[in-house]
Amino acid sequence: MLVARGYMGLAVLLLLPLAAQLWSLRRSPGQGLELGWRAGRWYLSRAGKPKGVALARRAVLTPWVALLVVCEQDRGPQSHIPVFADSVPARDWRLLRVRLRQEEG
Repeated sequence: MLVARGYMGLAVLLLLPLAAQLWSLRRSPGQGLELGWRAGRWYLSRAGKPKGVALARRAVLTPWVALLVVCEQDRGPQSHIPVFADSVPARDWRLLRVRLRQEEG
């Protein structure tokens, strides 16, 4: 532990960006998003309003998380969406992994 070794200043310095990141996650606009695949297209739904998205590049897949990089059609910048295996039903997790593997070609 940094504090036990006398690095109190370093511990405080590292705590500040961590606290800022946690605060930004707390008010994250990603909460309440629904990712879906319908009629051959990806979509994100916020507050029940679906918007078309495209995968900006290949997803990162592990057994525990899928990291998607999507670009919304009406907003230019890319968004990173982590999907955790324990946050979706097992069937949906399997379907997502299959769909992402098919996208890789």
